[in-house]
Amino acid sequence: MFKNLLFGLLFISVIAQAKAQENSIQIKLNTDTLKEVLFARYLLDKLYVVDTLTKTGTGEFLIEQKDTLPEGIYALAFNVDGGNSILQFCLDNSVSNYAFEIKDIKDPQGNLIVKGSPAASALNDYMLYLKERSTEASTFPEDEKKAEKLAALTERVNAYQKEFVEQHKGTLPAAFVGASMPIDIPEFSEIEDQNERNIARWWYSKEHFFDYVDLQDDRLLYTPFLFNKINEYFDKLTSPAPDSINKSLKVVLDQMDPKSDLFRAYLSNFLTKYATSKIIGYDEIYVFLADEYYAKDFAYWIDEEKKAKIVDEANKIKPTLIGKIAPDITLQNKAGEQIRLHEFESKYTVLLFWAPDCGHCKKSMPDIIEFYNKYKDQGVEILGICTKFHNDAEKCWDFVEEKGINIWENTMDPYHRSRYKILYNINSTPQIFILDEKKEILLKRIASEQLDEVMQNLLETPEG
Repeated sequence: MFKNLLFGLLFISVIAQAKAQENSIQIKLNTDTLKEVLFARYLLDKLYVVDTLTKTGTGEFLIEQKDTLPEGIYALAFNVDGGNSILQFCLDNSVSNYAFEIKDIKDPQGNLIVKGSPAASALNDYMLYLKERSTEASTFPEDEKKAEKLAALTERVNAYQKEFVEQHKGTLPAAFVGASMPIDIPEFSEIEDQNERNIARWWYSKEHFFDYVDLQDDRLLYTPFLFNKINEYFDKLTSPAPDSINKSLKVVLDQMDPKSDLFRAYLSNFLTKYATSKIIGYDEIYVFLADEYYAKDFAYWIDEEKKAKIVDEANKIKPTLIGKIAPDITLQNKAGEQIRLHEFESKYTVLLFWAPDCGHCKKSMPDIIEFYNKYKDQGVEILGICTKFHNDAEKCWDFVEEKGINIWENTMDPYHRSRYKILYNINSTPQIFILDEKKEILLKRIASEQLDEVMQNLLETPEG
């Protein structure tokens, strides 16, 4: 019934507080139709089921945990008239007793009774205020004054949020309301040029983006608010270029306590994200994280063997990061002539690693032949490298003739003296790298069907 707690559900927010030693929360719903309720907690942006609650009385449920629950956003999921609903609440371990009652589960927030927690009541008032302002905004007619009215309403909401944070400073509600607040950006009216003024505002917003967020507050790990805030920082204020992302990662991670659960979760999340990214060139981000944090023993939670694997993988990737000069290798063609990569003259060199028994290589060759015939007169050459060794040399040359790829230079390294498989991290074929005249790596690990589009873009891009 509750297969997915994250989508298509009604979200209602309340705050619950529990005594840390007991970790019990009394819940009363004004209905006897519910037999069970799911109890879930946030970690980063996802909800994970903690327990299934069963009735202890008419409409009554009890949350009991032997271990202290971390403070954060939790949720109750239940069925209302055939539809799924989620009641989000905030667990704050600052009071000894807590209970809440919902008089009408069809409108939980509007019919919530909080007992034993002033902070819970305050947060519920805050949620009701936001709901009322949302309703108010929906009544604005579609005319020339709507934008002005929305701007004025936004100012009122921002002022209310600031006042709320100030009044409840130090509490979890204040922490995550602060995490969702926009910053005040100066107009920079002293700058006459509009473009320069916009740039100044942009830089200010980036430098002060986390002004209202305490990135050393572990409680925010268990709320979706910080995750959304950090995502916004990367999506709106960070260029998608790897070096820009690396700088932003350092801004975020270096503000966190390196011994905290928050740091552990976000560093792990970032490493996984960029280790599995399909975006060309983002392996540079993986290398940055491995070098900056894992190689320097910040990842205290993983054993030495796993840490070594992460660092070793980064070291394998380093020699062929985009923007680096491709490692020089010496190969030989069928006639036994030595071919040195850095002496291979071409405006663009397509470095093609292939194997005669590779099914995908066979499938890709027609595309690559078509590509070569189209661009060979525009300064593009292919240097093919068969990845087999001396015992299978004949298979390489037979494949060259069979597939008609003798139209470009094909080579091999019978005894792997160049160590190209290590230098280029070749674990599978085909692998394609595009180098410029200076043998700088422009692109790598692209599919054969992408070659035409990629090369067209390179040729159309002005040099310098």
